[in-house]
Amino acid sequence: MNKQKIFDTAYNAIIKQNSASLKQLSSGEKFAVCLYSGIDETKCAIGHLISDVYSPSFESLRIRALVYTYSDVRRVLDVVDANDVEFLSQIQEAHDSSIDEEDFMLSFKNRMKNVAENYKLTIPGE
Repeated sequence: MNKQKIFDTAYNAIIKQNSASLKQLSSGEKFAVCLYSGIDETKCAIGHLISDVYSPSFESLRIRALVYTYSDVRRVLDVVDANDVEFLSQIQEAHDSSIDEEDFMLSFKNRMKNVAENYKLTIPGE
């Protein structure tokens, strides 16, 4: 996948999902920790990109570690260099940093707009 397709897939999936991918505590309370695959079948921005190769063992690793540890993740995301890893890290950060904001969706959109500007990408639907 090229950067625009990766961006579009992650962006559109979170817009459609309309929520972050969070952890649920044994008490049933939602906890502000992002997961590649969270409660209620949600996924984070990167989780939507790697769902075909996802393993629960991924949850303890950030995307940088995932691409260097798992060849399937590198293959699915077409990672060839450090620039690709940085791009994916920015997408992950757009999702994960937004969970602490009062309006997750607004924050996510604004952070993804910055990613789009950094990489000269277009935002789907604009």
